[in-house]
Amino acid sequence: MSNTITIREQQYQLWKTGTYLAAVLSLVFGLIFWNLTNPFWVGIFRLLAFVFFSLAVFGVLKRLGGPLKIIINATPEYLTIEYQQKDKIVQQEQFERSTIEGFQPSENKQERWLSSVISSPSSQTLVICFNDQAHNLPLFEYSGRTLFFSQSTIQEVESYLDKENIVAQPQEMNEVD
Repeated sequence: MSNTITIREQQYQLWKTGTYLAAVLSLVFGLIFWNLTNPFWVGIFRLLAFVFFSLAVFGVLKRLGGPLKIIINATPEYLTIEYQQKDKIVQQEQFERSTIEGFQPSENKQERWLSSVISSPSSQTLVICFNDQAHNLPLFEYSGRTLFFSQSTIQEVESYLDKENIVAQPQEMNEVD
């Protein structure tokens, strides 16, 4: 019998606000450069209009994808993680339960300045430790980037993994001295 849990990727309000702000500033700077006659200032405001237009396009593309929905499924043999975007499976990972040594939370160290600017709670992810590897890997990774979640979401996932007992069972030592 399998059991699942569904979580969503943490998204910031900054993407929505920043996209609208960049679009408005692009229009403002575009109108300014159209009404100027000095070539020096026309060039500066044209550059500013292009930069903010590029930021607006980047923000729209980032928001079009929407947040990832992650489904964690535990079976007796495997731990399966599905990544869905707009109800379409875009990636799937499968880990053998016998190779998993444990999990530990890890904070997003590079995002601390951003968290203080947009006043969001600190982000965390889970790191998976394998019993046959020296390096630990992020459990949630999509398209080469590590996914971060709120602390409450990580605690929910940890309690699910504890409830499902997703760690390698310690093998008895039968060595004789």
